[in-house]
Amino acid sequence: MWIDFEDKKPEENQEVLFTHVNIERMDGTIMKPVVSCGFYQRGHFHSWVGAERRDASSDRMRVTHWMKMPEPPTKTDLRDIKIGKLVK
Repeated sequence: MWIDFEDKKPEENQEVLFTHVNIERMDGTIMKPVVSCGFYQRGHFHSWVGAERRDASSDRMRVTHWMKMPEPPTKTDLRDIKIGKLVK
């Protein structure tokens, strides 16, 4: 369940999914929301993009909602996936 960032902040160093909007254009146009994976530390969200850590709490990025990381699939769930469906 998504939690409004204005209502409640994540715990320090908590790994979370979070949504943010990017202000990309010079005219201040707000782009479509993006979902990122990362953590919350010292009042800022940090996302992992590949091996690079990025601060998602800049003037051009506004975090709107967050949620706890979901549980990963179980071994049984993974066993049910056919290899052919994973490779195209």
